[in-house]
Amino acid sequence: MRYIKRTAACLLVLLTLMLAQVSVICVSAEAQTTIQLPGAVTEGESFEVTLSFTADAPIAMVEADLVYDSSLVAFTGGSGTDTGGATHIKEFTEEAATQHSTVLTFTAKAAGEVTFTLSNCTLSSPEGTPDGASPASAVITVNADASTDESSEADQSDESSQADKPDESGRGLLKSLAVSEGELIPEFSPYIYDYVVKVGYEVESIETDAELMYEHDYIWFEGSKKLSETGTKRTVTVQDTDPQNPDITPSYKNVYTILVERAPAPDSEVESSAAEEVSSAQEAVVTQVTPAQTDSSSQADTLSRTSSQKSSKSDASRQSGMSELRQKLMPWLFVILAILLIALCIIVIWIKNKSLRKRKKIKTTHGKK
Repeated sequence: MRYIKRTAACLLVLLTLMLAQVSVICVSAEAQTTIQLPGAVTEGESFEVTLSFTADAPIAMVEADLVYDSSLVAFTGGSGTDTGGATHIKEFTEEAATQHSTVLTFTAKAAGEVTFTLSNCTLSSPEGTPDGASPASAVITVNADASTDESSEADQSDESSQADKPDESGRGLLKSLAVSEGELIPEFSPYIYDYVVKVGYEVESIETDAELMYEHDYIWFEGSKKLSETGTKRTVTVQDTDPQNPDITPSYKNVYTILVERAPAPDSEVESSAAEEVSSAQEAVVTQVTPAQTDSSSQADTLSRTSSQKSSKSDASRQSGMSELRQKLMPWLFVILAILLIALCIIVIWIKNKSLRKRKKIKTTHGKK
């Protein structure tokens, strides 16, 4: 009798574990993201950007990056952390639901077409299981303000009076910025100072190439060229004074930051790549370039550039493989659950019948006595 009870208890525990596994697989279903914003605004006008996240299972936490052109629009409010050109969103939902939305506020700065891109999306379940979501993008047009056109005509006379002065436009700015692997997100602009580059796990190092807009400025590079397990961070500093003379305060100085995000390693390569991560974390490369050395430094810093299509294809094939595996496992899991339920019911009925027979036998024995 004790053996039968222990067997029933083991079956019940196994059934609970199977139900938990099914819930984890259901949570990992692919989520969707959308961006809602007005079609057009005018310079100086404020507008809202609504980010929506939808999943097949309850959502407990949302984390994503919203990238935009900071030379045309500026972040003014919301729960995100903005770095100028990229806003990081990380929110915890009050109630576990399959949908979640957040609203960010921006102000139009200059006329042009702005693309908002939502990437690096991660949705976590109440159990703490993370799941990626498909990226999204939307475009808004910023129209020029008519009043600014009149003021610009009035300023033309002032500009003509300053024509004899030396042209110092572009001081402290880059004319171009490129990397040997992947692409800059967003696209390079002299007035955008923060960028993100995504590369595959097979990429081990990355080179940075930059060109000055004003040839007499000073430029130098900082950060490790070799990627760690998660990536690296590189900076390009441009200023109008020699960095070796700290007593002179620069009048023009800008720092361009490139955050390189490396794709996660396959399960079979995690242990072998741990040693590489330690060595890459200890390496730091700092290159100083004076105006006379700009061309030679750019050539030394440039490597042959390869396409990142291979890494994106491998990520897509990995996601499709996981989706196919879920579809194949789900029917078998439900079949196993059904078999366990039937077996548990049979054992309970058998135990109950055996107890009834034992009681009848005891009553019969007492009656004969």
